[in-house]
Amino acid sequence: MVLIVGDVMLDRFVFGTVDRINPEAPVPILGVSEVSHNLGGAGNVAMNLVTLHEEVTLVGAVGDDDEGRLVQTLCKRVGINFIPLAKDRITTLKERYVALPYRQQLLRVDRELRLPIEDKCWDAIFPNKNSFLIKPNIREVCSILNRPVANDDRTVEEAGRMLYDKLQSNLVITRSEKGATLISKDGIVHVPAERREVYDVTGAGDTFIAALVWGYKRTGNLIEAVRLANKAAGTVVSKLGVATVTVDEILS
Repeated sequence: MVLIVGDVMLDRFVFGTVDRINPEAPVPILGVSEVSHNLGGAGNVAMNLVTLHEEVTLVGAVGDDDEGRLVQTLCKRVGINFIPLAKDRITTLKERYVALPYRQQLLRVDRELRLPIEDKCWDAIFPNKNSFLIKPNIREVCSILNRPVANDDRTVEEAGRMLYDKLQSNLVITRSEKGATLISKDGIVHVPAERREVYDVTGAGDTFIAALVWGYKRTGNLIEAVRLANKAAGTVVSKLGVATVTVDEILS
């Protein structure tokens, strides 16, 4: 069983076609043809793990609102054991407007409650020296070190060593089209991304985390787990919207 604790949100996709410009302002008019909802954030990690045949318990904050109830319904539908927290807040909603057939995202609208994390909470959650593995992306590495970090092998290695010494934890730094870098006691390994035609990067990081967990449980080898996670993330960006990958797609 995999326990996931994190930001749970609802992803709403509004699809349609554009055939004219708004006469009131220089913006396209989207004629809506379809609306879909998916679990987002930690919920998407859970969805990916369920697709990979893992038993999942998800803990996260949702509101006592229509979106929160829909999150719980979606979890129940796919067999995710969801434990909701903090119902006195609104449910985070990410709404994307997409023009078909070119899959062009026109606009994203976020509805969320942003509250700063208290220092004592930050220290308790991250960095945590008892963690087996931490997976920041390049932007998050910049935030942790409070300085710019270029996305080249040499700079990432330098930043990775600094983080490893500070956290005493295995690290996987995801680097978008440049793949991922694993930093562990055994050294540093760069795992290149697979080249794919990219349609939508929504949720690619969620898929990477899910496949990384699944891959390590399957192989017990971090390098192989990162390779499988790269394959999964490369597959999901070729799909439209928040999507998942199957075992067959990863192993093919």
